[in-house]
Order: sequence, then C-alpha cells, then structure tokens
Amino acid sequence: MASAIAAAGDYASRRRFRCLIALIVLALLWWYVLEAIERRAGDVEQLAAESVFSQLQSAVLIKSAEAMLAQPPGYERRVDGNPFDWLEQEWTNYQGECEGAYPPHGQWCFQVGVEKNRENHSKGWLIYRPTQPITVTGQAISPGSPGAWRVALEFAEARGEKRPRKERRTMGLKLVAVDPETGTSLSQDGGVSNKNAVEQ
Repeated sequence: MASAIAAAGDYASRRRFRCLIALIVLALLWWYVLEAIERRAGDVEQLAAESVFSQLQSAVLIKSAEAMLAQPPGYERRVDGNPFDWLEQEWTNYQGECEGAYPPHGQWCFQVGVEKNRENHSKGWLIYRPTQPITVTGQAISPGSPGAWRVALEFAEARGEKRPRKERRTMGLKLVAVDPETGTSLSQDGGVSNKNAVEQ
C-alpha cells in the first residue's frame, strides 16, 4: 500500500515536471514568435517610410526642374515648401499640418515654421514619427525621436572648395535632415540654416 502511494506521488511529480517543461518551451516559442513579428513590422515600416520618402524626393526633383526652366530660375520660392502638396495623391499616413509637437506614431505631418508667404504657401518641414526603429536616408530614427526633413537649396561646389553660400551657384532643390523641434539643418550644407531664414 505504501509503495502504491509512493508510486502515485512519484508519477504526479513527474507529470508536474513535464508540464513545467512544456510551459517553458511554449513561453520560449511565444517569445520567438513575438520577436519575429516585431522584426517583420519594423521591416514593413522601413519599406513604407522609404517609399514615401522616395516619392517626396521625386516631387522635389520635379519642382526643382520646373523652377530651373522658369526665367529667372525660381528655386527660392520652393524652399521649405511642402512636397506632399506637390503630389496629387491621397495619403493614408499624412495628417496635414502638425497638431502639437509630433504626429501620432506611424504618421507624417508638416510643421509650419512661417505661416504664409507671398504665394500663400506654408513654409516649414516634414516630420515622421515611426512606430518601430527605422533608418531613412542613413538617419536612424527611434519611435521616441521623430525624423524631420525640409526642402533646401542644393549648391554646386567642387570637392574641397569652401566658398560662402552667396558665391555658389544654385543647382536645384533637395530634402535635408533637420531638427524636428526647430527645423535647423543637421548637415553642413543644408541650404537655409534655420526656419527663420525663409522669411525673405
């Protein structure tokens, strides 16, 4: 009788141990699946952000070409413009002008730096706030730190040549990375150096 009770207790202990091992294995598998889903979500957001950014760059190039053909070339009036307005397309992840500091996660917005200019166009910079850590044009962006870009002048300059900006020839327009709070260019050659400089 005592041996039967000991055998039953031993069987129950082995059964609890097997259940514990099964739960640990399931938890590890669940953790692996969640990691894989998160990585895939990051890849999808990376591709989506790069696709939108590529379209915005195309819009900037088109407006740059149009400005080049104008007499005299009118690059300056497009500086700090909104490339989303230049594309005739519906955007599901573009909310228009920013409401508050940053857009919701996964959204683009346009931060107005100068209310309106003579042509009645807003001037400012684009902001994107990712839901996953991504990299756009070499700029790493974490979900808590949105990325920002603005339309700036592109200057012709020979390699190693350092001339004042006023003496350099304008080649067109480009998107440059800026600080999302101030619109100040993060690069050495970002055209207009801050948001107040567009009020000309």
